[in-house]
Amino acid sequence: MNGKPDPVLMDVTVSWNEQGIGTVICQSKDSGMQRIEEQLTRLRTRLHTTDMALLEEKELAESRLQEIRERSAPFTSLGAQRGLVSLFGDLNEAKVEAVTGQLLRQISTNRTAELIMDFTPLTSVEEAGVSRLKALIQAISIMGIPVTVSGVAPDKVRALKGLLNDPEIRFVQKIQDVI
Repeated sequence: MNGKPDPVLMDVTVSWNEQGIGTVICQSKDSGMQRIEEQLTRLRTRLHTTDMALLEEKELAESRLQEIRERSAPFTSLGAQRGLVSLFGDLNEAKVEAVTGQLLRQISTNRTAELIMDFTPLTSVEEAGVSRLKALIQAISIMGIPVTVSGVAPDKVRALKGLLNDPEIRFVQKIQDVI
């Protein structure tokens, strides 16, 4: 008040006495509001910092998951231009997508003439993963490399039906049958 041009936030209290005379008490809220604004600013800064930390953690977790996917289908050279790929864990679209480029490079680098895919370590199979794997096997076949699949567990046969009907893929029960 006191002739200030800027509006001021105040608590206004009116009390009346017995004669009907009112007393108006005005108490400035600026210091309280300023304290609340400062607290809100600190909370926003803290939230932003926490968001950035969570984003960095998420990116790190995604990077590590991608690395795990890439390592879940290691290529082993068996000599005499033969290669072995053991598929570990879940056969899903993301995993096959993650290992495709690396696997094709290793096949080319090692001048692989025959590839064995061991399904023994698979824990689960998704239809999208089978479709992606079928496309990968077709790419390998186009390179002129025959593919043999071993170790298909009885509980995975139904899920792998998309591969079982492919005439380009040879199936054996045990890896020892082909090595």
